[in-house]
Amino acid sequence: MLAVLLLFLCNISIAQTDVITEISNGIKEANAEKISRYFSANIDLTTDKGEEMYSKVQATGVLRDFFVRYPVRNYTILHKGQKDEAEYVVGTYTSTRHINFRVYFFIKQSGNTKILNDLRFEKE
Repeated sequence: MLAVLLLFLCNISIAQTDVITEISNGIKEANAEKISRYFSANIDLTTDKGEEMYSKVQATGVLRDFFVRYPVRNYTILHKGQKDEAEYVVGTYTSTRHINFRVYFFIKQSGNTKILNDLRFEKE
């Protein structure tokens, strides 16, 4: 019984890491489609154009446009954390234009799925 519990907890930990890793890899690759797989039906997205609540489809387009305007040079995770049922990541996105953005994203549990409901790219 203890072995089953440990295996279950390990799988939860791996699944949590995978979502953060997948989203982070999507940012590193400037791949809006990869990131949008984890969007909630409506997502709060902040870019240099402002903060807005978008549908999943709209947010994918806005994020794609952001990556065209600011092609990725580097993305680094600075901090990861958890509060209640939510996880968050803070990072730095540097564009090829040498403009830095502080990146924040928040993931919540929805049933058996983790969803991204808030993504921010704020100029430093």
